[in-house]
Amino acid sequence: MLISAEAVKKVEPLIKKSINDDKSGRSKYLGKIVIGTVKGDVHDIGKNLVATILGASGFEVINIGVDIPAIEFVNVIKKESPDIVALSALLSVGVVEMGKVINEIINNGLREKVKVIIGGPCVDDESSKKIGADDYGLSAVDAVKIAKKVLS
Repeated sequence: MLISAEAVKKVEPLIKKSINDDKSGRSKYLGKIVIGTVKGDVHDIGKNLVATILGASGFEVINIGVDIPAIEFVNVIKKESPDIVALSALLSVGVVEMGKVINEIINNGLREKVKVIIGGPCVDDESSKKIGADDYGLSAVDAVKIAKKVLS
C-alpha cells in the first residue's frame, strides 16, 4: 500500500495530463472536495490515494488530515464552501464518527449546501443510509465515480 501511494504521487502529473480536456495542461474543474479521516482514526494511506486520484480527475481537493473532530469539518465547510465533504475511516468505529460529522453539519444548517460521501473498508450501503450520507465507496476509483454522480 505504501509503495502504491508513492507511485501514485509520482505519476499524478502524468495522470492529470492524460485526462485533460485540452492540451493546455489544465484539468476540467469538476468541483471542490474537503476530505479527512474522522476523529479516532489516524489512517491516511487510502484517504491520500483517494485525494490524489480526485485531484488528478479535476476536483480541487482540500485534504485536512486525520483524527478530525466533527466541528473541524464544519469549520472547514464554512471557510471553503466545498461541493462535497468526503469522510474516511479504516476502523469500524469510524462509522459512528461519520454520523457525528453529518449531525454536526445538519446542526449548523449546512447539509443542504454540501454532499457527503464516505469511504473505507468499514462502510457499506446500510451504514451509508443509516448515517445519512449521500453515497459511499470502497476505493479511489469508486470515489471519482461517486463524486461525479452526487454532483450531477
